[in-house]
Amino acid sequence: MTERAAALLACCSAALLACGPAQTSSLTMPATTIPITTIPITTSPATTIPDTTLPVTTIPIATAPVTVPATVPATVPATVPATAAPAGTALALDVLGGIEQAKEHRGGYDRDLFGYPASFGGGCDTRAMILQRDSLSPAQIDAAGCTVVAGDWYSVYDGVTYDQPSELEVDHVVALKEAWDSGAWQWSIPRLEAFANDIDDVRSLRAVSSHTNRSKSDKDPSNWLPPNADDVCRYVGDWVAIKARWHLSMDTSEYGRIRNVLRGPCAGWRVASWDAPPVPLG
Repeated sequence: MTERAAALLACCSAALLACGPAQTSSLTMPATTIPITTIPITTSPATTIPDTTLPVTTIPIATAPVTVPATVPATVPATVPATAAPAGTALALDVLGGIEQAKEHRGGYDRDLFGYPASFGGGCDTRAMILQRDSLSPAQIDAAGCTVVAGDWYSVYDGVTYDQPSELEVDHVVALKEAWDSGAWQWSIPRLEAFANDIDDVRSLRAVSSHTNRSKSDKDPSNWLPPNADDVCRYVGDWVAIKARWHLSMDTSEYGRIRNVLRGPCAGWRVASWDAPPVPLG
């Protein structure tokens, strides 16, 4: 350190001690004024846009005068005529209403009393007659007798077509025991035989598959209906017609189930009329 620097340092230290701790020193810088340069903005005169609005052309629309009548005549008839029912038919529900409700008779049933199958001459029995009647194509018959050996049969209970007679059985739609319990126990033997071998009314006997016939057995509609849903209405209608034709009764559960079906999914179902049984009651 040079002597001059040391002297300067000592002088500064002495000055600080003289001012005391409460004194502060500040450096005052002279204010400097910075001139602001104003840049002139040159604007061009406003451009005038000429009016280019197109004139609106009014197109006249010709309108024809509308004449409103003072009153509008009614065109809807007060009543709509119902579709005419097929001749010779009746509502199955109406037929059901005429059938007696009664408890089933118990005891005394013997299938042999019905004389099924009966012989119709030429070696043809009830089964052979029904197989010939129900075949969709001409049934082939054994030349030695009246045994049906081939044909085409549509089993309505399951909706399946069969071509072998061995796959079929002839079903009494109203089973023989069901008929017995519903009033046939009072019949004469000729009337029992006529019921069991009724080949004239197609509703009484039908060629159906063996397995569905055995499933049905002697049940009534309260506990058995065809597995083919498309055949239920026909089956119930046939059941009602058979019982009405032969003056057979229904028990409460049987009657109630049939009524529910005819009021529900089979509402409006009609049945064809029938001839009197070949052997009168008595």
